[in-house]
This record gives sequence, structure tokens and C-alpha cells, in this order.
Amino acid sequence: MIDPFLSLAMSMHASPGAYALLVGSGVSRAAKIPTGWEVVLDLARKVAALCAEDCEPDPAAWYKGKFGHDPDYSELLDGIGKTAAERQQLLRSYFEPSEDEREQGFKQPTQAHRAIAKLAAEGHCRVILTTNFDRLLERAIEDEGLAPVVISTPDAVEGALPLVHQRCCIVKLHGDYLDVRIKNAPHELAQYDERVNRLLDTILDQFGLIVCGWSAQWDTALRAALERCPTRRFTTYWCVQDKLTDEARQLAKLRDAQVISIQDADSFFGKLTDLLSALKDSARPHPASVEAATALVKRYLAGPRYRIQLEDLVTDETEAAHRQIEAYSQAVLKSPTANNHVEVIFQRYREITEILQAILIHGATFGAEEHNHLWIGTLQRISRRTDQAAGLTLVVGIRQYPTVVLLYASGLAALSRGHIGSVGRLLAEPKMRRDQRTVPLLLGVAPVEMHSVARTMPGRERDYAPMSEHLFEVLREPLRRYLPDDCDYEETFDRFEYLRALVHADLENKACSGVDVWWAPLGRFRQKSHSRIGSSIVTRMHKEIDQATEDWPLLKVGLFDGSLQRLKKVRDAFENLMAK
Repeated sequence: MIDPFLSLAMSMHASPGAYALLVGSGVSRAAKIPTGWEVVLDLARKVAALCAEDCEPDPAAWYKGKFGHDPDYSELLDGIGKTAAERQQLLRSYFEPSEDEREQGFKQPTQAHRAIAKLAAEGHCRVILTTNFDRLLERAIEDEGLAPVVISTPDAVEGALPLVHQRCCIVKLHGDYLDVRIKNAPHELAQYDERVNRLLDTILDQFGLIVCGWSAQWDTALRAALERCPTRRFTTYWCVQDKLTDEARQLAKLRDAQVISIQDADSFFGKLTDLLSALKDSARPHPASVEAATALVKRYLAGPRYRIQLEDLVTDETEAAHRQIEAYSQAVLKSPTANNHVEVIFQRYREITEILQAILIHGATFGAEEHNHLWIGTLQRISRRTDQAAGLTLVVGIRQYPTVVLLYASGLAALSRGHIGSVGRLLAEPKMRRDQRTVPLLLGVAPVEMHSVARTMPGRERDYAPMSEHLFEVLREPLRRYLPDDCDYEETFDRFEYLRALVHADLENKACSGVDVWWAPLGRFRQKSHSRIGSSIVTRMHKEIDQATEDWPLLKVGLFDGSLQRLKKVRDAFENLMAK
């Protein structure tokens, strides 16, 4: 059997606004708000004090013996406060906090009130029935930026809009504490005005019901409304701390209610809002556009509470892209004319990874160090081929294309915010399978193969670094939001390719077991280093490394063995390579 609490959450998630709340004095108990009967008894004590008599231990019995009938709320108020202003001030002391009470947190909205307000603000609950006189619910809902419609008198029922047109309606069945017509005594609770009865009948017929903090013991008219409702469109859920009263048990049986054992109202409503939020996140629509994906990443990067949602988003989109890449790659592999359609193939790969690319760009730009594993994992997964055969140079190069695009996109995004350490991790940490071996991804996406593929595209035949030139062009627009100036974009691109070459040279040397073999891919900056001597990225990076300390970001993440000496050695070897 499904836990009734989980069933309630699932039903509310599936049918937003279909459930009304019925909350009694138990919900306000934690706020130190007295029940209506407790107010009556205290007023009776005040009358006894005025008469200089002792009413204890039973103020109600004393009052009946003194005046011949049970204590009546309105009569007591009239007897103690002769004017409306006096009566209001008297009532305020029961429901509004003094300075001392405010400091102690008494007579303030509780966790339960705040959670109910959140349910209302998010559209899970639009109708709230309450037997309480206080205004804690109203205050909590207003704090959520929602102005509830409050119905506390029969006249207000006639003036209210139909429930279907209201975002949030509070029906105060027994009135408001500042209105002397509130219902307290047994004879007052025995029958409602016909206008209130009609409203109750509509609510109980059209909505499910969640009962919390109401014993059903004293409220005869409310019990009668529940008893006469013939329909069961939605389930009734009845929350109970200990056990139901006899009256509540009979009503629960009549309405075939699901009983939920709770610790208190605070924990129940708090858990309910948390579970509904979790269901909402799990049922989020797939990000069908770059804008939707970016919006979700923005939200999930906002705090650690969304860590799981962010990981789910990245993982789901990565897997979806990987499946499409693999399926398309198999089709390309079987095509005898693939060599003639490289530009079309590349465009299709970019279409497949467009949303994932947006996620990586925004994540690498605004994410923190603890998010880097997500982008690294994505690069590793996208690089993974189902068919691990070496294949032709052209085919291998084509399949590497999505990985290279995402590597450049995320690396450039991180570098646009000066996250050099993150760039180092993106370059050095991802691994891939190549020729039945696990190798650093940076070494596995071989530039020779990539340039061979890119050089087959029209207009790229004579480029020195055709893949670099291609990536420079296709990534311009996706990164324009973060690098709006063309000169800044070009400098960032050149800087990224220079760092990529340094890290590649370091990893290549280590892969050769320390043998003094140096090689690294030379990007588009290689051509410009000759045409703009003194202003090229090579010159600037040479100076930057000369001025670096052991705290230089790439050293801090463990590259070049964390050694400034090795960094300079790799740089010098790389520059010697460029000079040849």
C-alpha cells in the first residue's frame, strides 16, 4: 500500500488547486494563540474578578451558576467592554503579540502557516477553511506576495467572486477576532447562516479536503456540512497526532478518509511543501530550447539546494546528446560519400549538441569549482564511441568533432571570467578510450585528424590551422553574450589555444615516459605570431609565465607537476617547436 502522505502529495501535484484545507486551532497552537473557548473562559475569569468572586476551577460552571446560562462570547464582551473600541482592544491582547511575546516569537506565523502560504502562492491550494479567529494565515500569505480574499461573515459570502476566479480564498467559518459576531458558544456553533452553508456545500462538493488541527468535537454545523455532502470527487485526508476523537472518526469513516499520522502541523506542512517541490522538479519539462536550458542552469547554480537538479539536468542532456551522436555517427560511417559532406555533418553535430553546449557555456562561466566535475564528465561521455575500432582518419576525425566543439566552448566560457584553473582541469582531467587504451582526452582528439577533416571543407584547403579557424567562426555567436567585443573574443580564443598547447605538450611528454619528445597542436595564433611580433598571444604569455609564481592557477590545480620550473621548460620547448 502507498503511504497516504505520498498519495496526497502525488494527488496535489497532479491536480493543482483541487484540494481545500480545513485547519483548526491545532495549527495555531504552536503560536500560543488561544482557542475560542479558552478566550471565553478567560473572559469569564475577568467577569468573576469584577464581581470579586473566585471562579476556579471551572469558570464556565461559575458563570452559569451566576447568570443562569452558559457563558456567551458576545455577552461577555459587552459586559466587560462597553464600547466597540474597548472590546477591540480587549480582543487584541489574545491574538496580537505584546513586545515580550514578539521577542519570544509568540503569536507570529508558524512554520505551518508559512508552509500553507507557500502552497497557496504556488497554486497547490486555493481554498482554506478555518475555525480560527486569528490572522496568522493572512499575514503569512501576504508575505508570499499574495493577497487572499477573506470571507468571515455571511455578507462577505454574497460579495465574493466565484471560487474558480480566486487565487486564494480564506473562509473564516467562525469569524474574525475583531468582529464581535464571532462564534464560540455551543448554540452559536450549532447552525451556520444559510449563505455560509451554500458556500460550504460548494467547496465540499468540488474540492478534496485536507483536515489538520480540527477535532470535530464542538463544531456541530461544520460536522453537518461534511455529513450532508454526497460526492467524493477527491479524497479526504485527515491528519492526526494521537488519535481521532469519536466525532472525527465517524466523519472520516463516512467520507472514506485517508488518515495520516503526524508529529505536528509544522512538520506535516513543511514536509508536504518539500515533497511537492521535489515532484515539480522531477517533472520539469525537457529544456526544448537554448533559452530554457540556460534559465534552468541559472536557477540550479543559485545555491547548493539545487545540486541534484543540476546534476540531473546535465546528465540527462548529455545522455540524450550522446545517443543522437552515436546514431548519427553510425549512419555517417556507412556513407561512402561522407568525405563530400563534412560541412553538413558538422552542422548536424552542432544541432544535436546545441542545448548541451549552452548548458556547458553558462555552467563554465558562472559555476564554481565544485561544478567542474559535471563539465568534465560531459566531455568524457560525449567522447565515448560505441565502436572502438580505429577506423579511417576521416571517420575518426568526424566523430571527435562534437567533443572538440564542447571542449572549446566550455574552455572559452571559463576563460572569459578568468577561471584559468577551471580551464586547466577541463584540458587535463577528462579521459577517453582510444585504440583500446584510456588516454587523456586532450591527446585523444588528435589535431592531425581534425585538421585533415576540416581541410576538406570549401575555403579551408589552404588554412594553416583549418579546424581552429572553423571553431573560431562557429563559436562566435554562442559566446557573444559573454564576450560581446570581437577583439576580446579573439584574444580569449588565442589564449585558450595557447594554454591548450602547453597542457598538451606537458601531457604528451609524460605519455612518452619523460623522453625528451615535445609536440603540441599549433592553433590559429601560430600565423599571427609572425605577423604581429610583440603583440601576439605568444609574446604576452611568455611574459606572463616569466612573472608567474607557484600560485599560478594551472600550477595550483596540479598541472606541470605544480612546478614553475617545469612550466617554463614546457613553454620553451613549445616555442622552439613553433620556431621550426
